[in-house]
Amino acid sequence: MNLKEILIKNYDKNIIEVLKNQDSTVGNVYMVYTDKKKYVIKIYDDFYLASSMINIHINLLKNGLYVPSIIKSKNNNNFVKFEEKYIVMYSFL
Repeated sequence: MNLKEILIKNYDKNIIEVLKNQDSTVGNVYMVYTDKKKYVIKIYDDFYLASSMINIHINLLKNGLYVPSIIKSKNNNNFVKFEEKYIVMYSFL
């Protein structure tokens, strides 16, 4: 299963295209294009890093900072686990 198929299966979005962000220093950032919006996904190798990043974003949002929102999966989770990796989808600012 490729990344686009994983996203289609796990998110309630009409995903048209997924492109790797070549400017990403770590190489774990992708742009996701739907029929209506654009999103960013980050793929983490480590559960604790993914959880920490999710918690940071949630706390920043709660404190009124303008940061990307985390897009919940179809199962209402903040991330999708696939083959020992953790995928987090963010709104595009």
